[in-house]
Amino acid sequence: MSIDSVPQGAQVSVDGKTDPSWVTPFTLPGLEPGQHSVTASKPGYSSDTRTIEVSSGSKSFVITHLTQLMAILAVSSTPAGANVYIDGKDTGKLTPAQVFLDKGSHVILVRKSGYLDETSNTQFTLGQTVNFSPTLRPLGNVDDIKTVGKMKKLFGGKEAQAMGTVSIKTQPKGAQVAVNQHMLDKGSPVDFTLDPGNYVVDITMSGYVSIHKIITVDKGGKAVIDEVLKHE
Repeated sequence: MSIDSVPQGAQVSVDGKTDPSWVTPFTLPGLEPGQHSVTASKPGYSSDTRTIEVSSGSKSFVITHLTQLMAILAVSSTPAGANVYIDGKDTGKLTPAQVFLDKGSHVILVRKSGYLDETSNTQFTLGQTVNFSPTLRPLGNVDDIKTVGKMKKLFGGKEAQAMGTVSIKTQPKGAQVAVNQHMLDKGSPVDFTLDPGNYVVDITMSGYVSIHKIITVDKGGKAVIDEVLKHE
């Protein structure tokens, strides 16, 4: 008996007997003539059971069409090996991975150390496969971060050309600034130089709503953050 399924990769059992190697597409030789019960099953799909009449000396063909019970998220990332979170919960899977989900809206988060998080808020329907394949942006290096005094603005020097400048101003002044979770030794307003790259900037002040921003610093360029803090 030759057994296949749509989609392929289903586990097959014949007359209640199975084996890990019995996965579609699959051929089972040496069956006794007569009726046989064939079941194909695959995670996330309804199983399909059929009764097949086998004649002596002949070959029977069975193709089953399995129906998805859940939505499927196919998530990959560049680079691979990122953690996959669904609605804030770690799935325990690393990209590339498949995750079965209930219908409805789900927040997908892909996280890898040294890279910016990538998220997607996606609506899922039963029987649907959704692909999410972000290219992760590496975090910049904060080892060479330097604050710049007002009298020491960098114009045209080698250091300024190789690095980028970030200027952060807040109302009120004196907010704490962290870059890639590295706390600066000076509150706002503050100017500092960084290697080119992507950075996560967190601005916090007691009694005010925190600000979370992602910035890209270019070689020789300047990024400006000017925020009016809101009371909590």
